[in-house]
Amino acid sequence: MLTHYLPNIGSQYFFPFQDGPQYSYLGYSSRGIGEVMRFGKSISKSAKNEKPAAKSILVVTNGADTAVNSKMNLALVKMWRSCGYEAIEQYEFDADKKLIHDIIDPQQVQQQTALVYPILFDLITR
Repeated sequence: MLTHYLPNIGSQYFFPFQDGPQYSYLGYSSRGIGEVMRFGKSISKSAKNEKPAAKSILVVTNGADTAVNSKMNLALVKMWRSCGYEAIEQYEFDADKKLIHDIIDPQQVQQQTALVYPILFDLITR
């Protein structure tokens, strides 16, 4: 992958911003994005003919999230199911809830943890 050969560049270099939790990095690194893409490609490749090793999988998506391509997640679920793996549960938060990208962090501005947490707790503890 090309990101292994290019210098690691932080998005803050081009698009500085100050908002966000004090404990997190404001932005992302080009090398980090490249590694996530490489990892995703590896998972997609193996999903074409292998079942996941996990006992069960929960896929949670946010219909209002424009930062994540949920179609890719759903395609992955479809590939796993075509291999005979059925221990997958899916849940999508409706777009009309207008949830932000990070639906978990209570310190995020516009967070709706009163809505999100009970649903996630129910899904995780089933």
